[in-house]
Amino acid sequence: MIKKRILGAVIALAVVAISGQAMADSNQAATSGSVDLTNAPVLNASVTPFAVTPASVNTGGGTWDYGTSYVFPLSKKVYSNYNHPKYIHSSSCSIGTTESHSGDQPVGLTAYSSAQGSIDDATHAYWSAQYVPGI
Repeated sequence: MIKKRILGAVIALAVVAISGQAMADSNQAATSGSVDLTNAPVLNASVTPFAVTPASVNTGGGTWDYGTSYVFPLSKKVYSNYNHPKYIHSSSCSIGTTESHSGDQPVGLTAYSSAQGSIDDATHAYWSAQYVPGI
């Protein structure tokens, strides 16, 4: 009987600890993010069967646009653009060993980055926002 009570108490404490951690994590806004676009379809809207693969998402309190596109004859372009209305922010992307960084942008201005490489290269897009006191 005592073993059951102790086991029940341990389980109850574990549930409280886990749910408390989840609640703490959900109250904090994300300050950066990334996406692997390596296996995303490469499309070009002007030529069938190719079309553009863009995405636009609200994340970290800002708007992030990213995607890939086909570049004639056998290249791929990746881009990452991020805008935050309250924080200094940046965007970057990579394709193979080529990287592009926007640098820090002020509140309300879009951070642009794009890079071009081989159609088979690994492709990634990134965003970042940082709170600066007094801004």
